[in-house]
Amino acid sequence: MRRYFAWMAVALVVASVAAGCSSGGDDAAPSVPGVSGAEQAAKFSVKDFENGDVCRLVVSTNDTTADSRELQSVKLSSDVFYTPNNLKEEVVAKEGTSAGQAPVLCGFCKASSNIKAESFDALQSNSSAKATIPVQPRWQGQEAGHVETLWQTFSNEPVQVTVAKVLDDSETKHCNILSYTVSDADGRLVPAISHDEALAIAQVFDTANPADREGKGIYERITSTCGNEWSAGGGRDGDHKINIVLLDNIGSDTSIVFGYVTARDLLPAVDPNDTKADQNYSNAGEYVYLNYGTLGSSTHTVASTLAHEFTHLTQLNQKIAHDGSFVGTGLIRAETQIDAVTCLTNMMDHLSLTEGLAEVGADLCGLGVYYAKQGTDLDKIGDLYSLDAIYRYLNGASVVGGDGYVAPTQFPTAFFDSEMVDAYGLGHLFGLHVWGYYGEDKLSELYKSPLVGVELLENVLNARAGDILHRYDLGLVLSGASNVPSDYEKYVIPFVNIGGDNFYLGNDGAAASLAVSRAVPTYKVYPKLEPKEISVIPWSNIYADMICQTTSTLNVTAQAPGTARINLIHETSSGVVKNIY
Repeated sequence: MRRYFAWMAVALVVASVAAGCSSGGDDAAPSVPGVSGAEQAAKFSVKDFENGDVCRLVVSTNDTTADSRELQSVKLSSDVFYTPNNLKEEVVAKEGTSAGQAPVLCGFCKASSNIKAESFDALQSNSSAKATIPVQPRWQGQEAGHVETLWQTFSNEPVQVTVAKVLDDSETKHCNILSYTVSDADGRLVPAISHDEALAIAQVFDTANPADREGKGIYERITSTCGNEWSAGGGRDGDHKINIVLLDNIGSDTSIVFGYVTARDLLPAVDPNDTKADQNYSNAGEYVYLNYGTLGSSTHTVASTLAHEFTHLTQLNQKIAHDGSFVGTGLIRAETQIDAVTCLTNMMDHLSLTEGLAEVGADLCGLGVYYAKQGTDLDKIGDLYSLDAIYRYLNGASVVGGDGYVAPTQFPTAFFDSEMVDAYGLGHLFGLHVWGYYGEDKLSELYKSPLVGVELLENVLNARAGDILHRYDLGLVLSGASNVPSDYEKYVIPFVNIGGDNFYLGNDGAAASLAVSRAVPTYKVYPKLEPKEISVIPWSNIYADMICQTTSTLNVTAQAPGTARINLIHETSSGVVKNIY
């Protein structure tokens, strides 16, 4: 669908704490009652605290599986009594408002919903059945102008649409360009997209993407890092070319989707005229669907969306098709009985990974935010919608196209909870963090692994998921700060200028900029005699500022479950990092 790791050995703070922290005596920090054997009291002794400084607590809750939803309690306190004027609430949670409908950037989830698992089980378990599935290239060898009907499955009910091939086979290397149709003067159905428009899209995909750091086409860049789509034997349809479908309108007045791919297309086609057949609405091939009617005015966003969706298409092969063998499509987490088909088609608790890594697919091609800091070459600047998703996640507002909507704030977010997640913003930042800290080789392993969720992170990055996500949470808070200690520099999110301007191509064809602010604390804790309790589900990032007033050592305590990860960042009021505990 269209429109997210740093690692350092920062020890958990328990009875005795890391460098810069107290020795754990009750006289050195406020006591926190009720600490059980399953909990920890992290006690920080912050040196040289001055009025105006900020103590930023970063607490990452986690559990053994992504599906855990039992509330966890975190208590925060310090030894300084401070009450600001007109204080009404001790903890002020940042809240967003909704003034309109944000676009649904990617329709993968909806387009793939309600697929029967047995449809794939049959392909995996019955090799003779697989052998009899007809492989019929639909577009290979057809002349430009050839018209056929396809399923469009993003609608509430799948509908049939008529499309026409725009370019001859000799004009493309890795794709067929298929356009929605209009009637010419003689009443014949012809492509609505011009030959030159289609050729420009094909060239960016096939051979020469001007935004790419080495000039590679989208196809080569994505497949070299993320793995191939189902390409063995030409894939589901026997044609080695990807079918890029340019549609007039996908969605509705209240829900605009930029593009999608669907797992349905991995299935063999069923004749829509066969009333006895169980229709699966498959176009039986490797297809990417773009809402060209909405995106056509922005070639940069068309290319970025194409890279995002093609990344999804390669993931369908890595997680489900496995070049047509469908080996491993069944249960991948026995303890929860969640299968690969469910994870990928209904998204479940892996929406952030799925959408975030697809956003990073566009970055790999230079089309997301990779060049957003530069803004001098119009071929090498960020995509507005990728930037905007990050902006909305961190800041709880939107500037997309001047449409006037303000999306609900989603920070902090439970990483594996589809109901609470801002998948594009959170997932995208997470993927950039992985790329920046681990490097492109490890990022590539994430894409190519057949695993998902917690298993994916832990197997590829060789660490506990809770530790991995905590380093990401630290990276979010540190991004945009000054004087970040060298040991923590790799935590900071790369390629997007958090705390400054990011450039994108405006509607007038000139470079415009979007200022992405630093993450704002969701909780501001004004200490009193009793600790303040915050209840969250596992896999959440808690970011809280301790509002204190002192000119000496400040003692701060955070009580949390033993599985949580906790750090404290000491900054000046201007964002200069003085220490990390």
